[in-house]
Amino acid sequence: MKHHFASPPTLHETWAPVNHQPAILSKGQRNTQKIFGAVELYSADFLYRHREDSFNHETYMEFLDDIVGHYYKRAKRIFLIQDNASYHKKPEVQDWFTCNRKYIEYFNLPPYYPELNATERIWWYTRKHATHNATFDTKKRPLRRPVYDLLIP
Repeated sequence: MKHHFASPPTLHETWAPVNHQPAILSKGQRNTQKIFGAVELYSADFLYRHREDSFNHETYMEFLDDIVGHYYKRAKRIFLIQDNASYHKKPEVQDWFTCNRKYIEYFNLPPYYPELNATERIWWYTRKHATHNATFDTKKRPLRRPVYDLLIP
């Protein structure tokens, strides 16, 4: 449900003459884009929110409010499958789920099974097509734009 897109350059599926590895310039900066995401499995409708600050239980509960507002249809509960991030287990988050059980029910994935998480495939695709083989200068070409270009239909 969440992902960090880091700006240090990475090489991926590229070609070059034999014994000449391509070079991608780097400024030595560590800029990270933090994005929450949820996908509706039947329609592939994808909801995401960019975070300027860190992932924590408070920002997660804000995203849960967004999920309910976006996906809840009258009398059709949301079944949320979430990973095992530590902030998912905070008492405040559990209280949020208790107060909103009319709208949403959650299930935890087993630990260490990212292949069962539908958003992990979206993060993989976005990382491959927006961040690999590219340099991001925070002034001239920020990381946020290429990631959003892939996420926005």
